[in-house]
Amino acid sequence: MPKPTSTQGYNGNPLLPLPHEEIALTAEELAEYIKCQDDPIYFISNYVKIKQVDPDETGSRIVKFNPYPYQEDIINTLQSERYVIAKLPRQCGKSTVIVCGYFLWYILFNTDVSVALLANQEDTAIMLLDRLKESYEMLPRFMKQGVEKWDQKLIKLANKCRVRAAATSASAIRGDTFNIVFLDEFAHVQTNIALEFMASVFPVISSGKTTKLFIVSTPNGYNLFYKLFTDAVQNRNDYKHLAYTWRDVFKARNPNGTEAEALKWMEDTIKAMANDRSKFQQEFECDFLGSANSLIAPWKLGQLAYVPPTECRGRLRIYKQPVHLTDEEQAHVYIVTCDVAQGQDKDSSVLQAVDITTKPFKQVAVYQDSTIKPAQLAPVAVQLCRYYNNAFLFFEINSEAFATAQLCHEELEYENMIFCHMHKKKGQQLSAGFHQSARLGLKSTEATKRIGCTGLKSLIENDQLLVQDYDTIQQLTTFVGKLNKRTGLATIYEAEIGNHDDCVTPLVLLGWLTIQQGFENYIGLSMRKLLMEGQKPGQMPELDMTPDTIFLDPTYTEQPAVVDRVQGFDVVDDKDFWLN
Repeated sequence: MPKPTSTQGYNGNPLLPLPHEEIALTAEELAEYIKCQDDPIYFISNYVKIKQVDPDETGSRIVKFNPYPYQEDIINTLQSERYVIAKLPRQCGKSTVIVCGYFLWYILFNTDVSVALLANQEDTAIMLLDRLKESYEMLPRFMKQGVEKWDQKLIKLANKCRVRAAATSASAIRGDTFNIVFLDEFAHVQTNIALEFMASVFPVISSGKTTKLFIVSTPNGYNLFYKLFTDAVQNRNDYKHLAYTWRDVFKARNPNGTEAEALKWMEDTIKAMANDRSKFQQEFECDFLGSANSLIAPWKLGQLAYVPPTECRGRLRIYKQPVHLTDEEQAHVYIVTCDVAQGQDKDSSVLQAVDITTKPFKQVAVYQDSTIKPAQLAPVAVQLCRYYNNAFLFFEINSEAFATAQLCHEELEYENMIFCHMHKKKGQQLSAGFHQSARLGLKSTEATKRIGCTGLKSLIENDQLLVQDYDTIQQLTTFVGKLNKRTGLATIYEAEIGNHDDCVTPLVLLGWLTIQQGFENYIGLSMRKLLMEGQKPGQMPELDMTPDTIFLDPTYTEQPAVVDRVQGFDVVDDKDFWLN
């Protein structure tokens, strides 16, 4: 292909100057250039043009972009802060002000900088880059830089600045370096991809001194975006948070509009969305809502608030230490429910420790591991139960879990386990362990799941169970009903496609227990007997197993000698290790 001439422009486009094209600036143009270089809002307000859907009075769809006050706040925040997370409604012009406005200014008035435009889908990222290209082409020539590359996913200018578009993934920008990484609609990226991306990319971003990360999205459930935004609001991370709703947008576009007009717009929009008010709440009110048809009502999910664990020991997240027997206080009663996975790095094995002494019941610890084998989980479960005052241990004994439960009871000789037996008419019932058909744990069936879900729903919605673990709350939002084709009603609850319910299943077991008639007597009598056996306050229960199995504490400075290491947990020769 022949080299394009100056009159043709790059690839024959006269709106794209060539890399070495010289442009003579008048004194007025030079003064304007300096003003724009110093003030991005001045540049955007006076020189950036965009294409709109509806033509103006003259019939033109190309209009000058005049940012609203809330959009100016976004620009100023992007300019002054390194990490920014913004919760924004639909149709607020977020991509226009950030991509066509701020990023265009950034690559024109800096040298040798790069921007990554990442979206939940590659087509969306390419569309964002196309909008930036359009705004660039409509600039006056004295504001432009020469073009070296003008591809679908990458542009490079003569000042060595570049912009790259890609889908958000763990390998999207691996091996590349950027001054700004922009994540659009991050809440709509699959949770596993979002986690992998942050794990692989954020260390590179944080290692630089000036590299910036901008995360922008409308809410979409209780995922990583929700966690990052909530942590920013609570000052638990370094992000500067921004939040606007449809009211801010309506007020900016209709400065003289009345409340009645705003409410009419809201009602008209809801009607256009098939009267789906929950969808309007999410898309325009920017509320974090769970999935449709979730077990826990959306209004209650919105009230659940996670807290960071007080301590992490490997895969164990501790939210509250056990309360032992003292002269001033009775020892608390705990129950540990268990869901066992295969340990193939897909589903996780989860132990949920719950304080059932207080009302409401309180979630005090969660152990979660996707790689631990069923046999390896047994000593971990026993050790956790012993730590929490010889807590009651309850298994769902389908498939691999039965072997794990047998190991706990027979090999590790843990006696404080819950048994069930089959009643001819009532189905599975709690057992003291002496019934001829008694067996360890509960065999999960459609009937037991339905009863357990009913109990869990009652506990949470009536404030009788305090859930504070992030992963548990997140999975509750995607724990939805599977509709019966004949009745159209939800009969079985399970995780949505692409999500997990490993943290929820142990709580379903707790829900089943609380509905059983003998639950209170079963727990109370057994625990009182246990506490009268002379256990000293703060003493770790002895485990008749050498060496003990415990969780590795990363904050412990003088660690005992490791005798052996097994996948999922450490074997440490020190019985007082948990107390440090």
